[in-house]
Amino acid sequence: MSKMRTEKSMILAYVIWFFLGQFGVHRMYLGRVRSGLMMLGLLISVFFIFLLIGLSEEAGTLNDTALMIMSVSSISMLVIWFCWYIVDIVLIAVMVSKDNNEARKSNPEHMEQVFK
Repeated sequence: MSKMRTEKSMILAYVIWFFLGQFGVHRMYLGRVRSGLMMLGLLISVFFIFLLIGLSEEAGTLNDTALMIMSVSSISMLVIWFCWYIVDIVLIAVMVSKDNNEARKSNPEHMEQVFK
């Protein structure tokens, strides 16, 4: 027995992207939970590396090489996250269209109309 899929709102997906997209919530709304959690994890990782850099700088426990490696890696991760966030402006439309087409096809009423 298959679960009936519901269509997603394009407008709601963009509103979620605008307000909560930094945390990957828009991807979770569109059923891409794994990539939404990856986006959230990437952002949290960047936050904790910056926090660790700040705390280590205050305590003076980081040498210059370690500081440079942590800074470059966190900035690189932040750039990847930002590009992903911006590319999702286009991908949201693609994901919503694809999901809505699949939802229509899996709807039993749609199948009755196809075979009439």
